[in-house]
Amino acid sequence: MPAISEPTNINLYFGHRNQVTLEKFDHLSDHLRRSRTGTLDFLITHYEWFEKHKKEMIG
Repeated sequence: MPAISEPTNINLYFGHRNQVTLEKFDHLSDHLRRSRTGTLDFLITHYEWFEKHKKEMIG
């Protein structure tokens, strides 16, 4: 993945139907003691690892 040379801003909208998801995300950020950006990176890394090792776990 190419490195981004400049910081980039994005907005994530959590509407009425996704308030619980936002609360879970914030709770996970607090639990991991990471920023929201760090938590997002953690989740993406975890997803990539899981996809790579999924076949090994299933058997």
